[in-house]
Amino acid sequence: MIDLLSNQVKAWDESKLCKLVIGRGTGRAFCAGGDVKAVPEKQPAALEFFRKEQFTLATLRKPYVALMDGITMGGGVGLAIGAPFRIATETSQFAMPETKIGYCPDVGATYFLPRLDGELGTYLALTSNVIKARSIVDFGLATHYVPQRRLPALLTALSSLAEPSADAINRTIEEHSAEISPEDPPSSYVGERRRVLDLCFSHNRVESIIEELKNVAGSIESQAQWANETVAAMEARSPTSLRVALEAVRRGKHMELADALQMEMGIATAFCTGASPDFVTGESIIEAAVKGSLPGSGSFALTRAELIASFEQKHGRKVGLRQKIEDTIDRKCKVKDGYLKWTG
Repeated sequence: MIDLLSNQVKAWDESKLCKLVIGRGTGRAFCAGGDVKAVPEKQPAALEFFRKEQFTLATLRKPYVALMDGITMGGGVGLAIGAPFRIATETSQFAMPETKIGYCPDVGATYFLPRLDGELGTYLALTSNVIKARSIVDFGLATHYVPQRRLPALLTALSSLAEPSADAINRTIEEHSAEISPEDPPSSYVGERRRVLDLCFSHNRVESIIEELKNVAGSIESQAQWANETVAAMEARSPTSLRVALEAVRRGKHMELADALQMEMGIATAFCTGASPDFVTGESIIEAAVKGSLPGSGSFALTRAELIASFEQKHGRKVGLRQKIEDTIDRKCKVKDGYLKWTG
């Protein structure tokens, strides 16, 4: 599918007859993603898919409008987020669900999520929670809100623009936009909720985020249910996935888009093909190093810092390596007199 899309987008971009590209889905979704689930079975094709999906629309020169009507998740976000004009409706549902399946947000998410206000992007990256309708605009993920019933008229108006400049497109969308209606529930991420969200997700360790959430649950009655539900969601995720996602979002905040996409390709390679043995053999290698049975590891007990340093010296400072080791230490080791002992 992505090959067909890539070729078609390239043809549109080069055609003098095409002045505007509009992305829309059929049925209940703009694009629900789901491609990541096939990664373990189709590794080479999956990596090529990631590369093409991430770069094709990012280099589009023609004006691009994405109608995020219905479900827009995972890979679908990659098709929409690069558009200068992103339209949400009352049926829109947005999520980056990768941590639910033990993966890490991709398709440019490590670039755009940390650029959302406060820690909203960190929250979405780690929890995989779904946000809907108006909240998608409030988060800054959509640029406009248009009721679904007005989309046909909007498409007609956009298609009729003789010169679809950015200003003309924006004016046309604004003419079909709507103010908040009684049918649209207010955003849940304002006021006290937003304050505690930013507080909790400002930490640079997953354990600290969860600890802060538990503190909120025990001290702020109005936010206790949300905090407990968020803790439950995170504890149901892969610990390694959470740590890699957090580190990637933190690094991506200071990267250009191309660099963030390149980082995501490195993460995808590690998850999919075993370019880093730390993701493939995982705990068995760390266990051998702690027990002193790994070739070249020596027979002396190691401290936490020494174990991490030994792996970084051998494999480099790959994204996710330190997080994988720290997660395994926390779950599988105990410390005695400052040294690690494998407990399984």
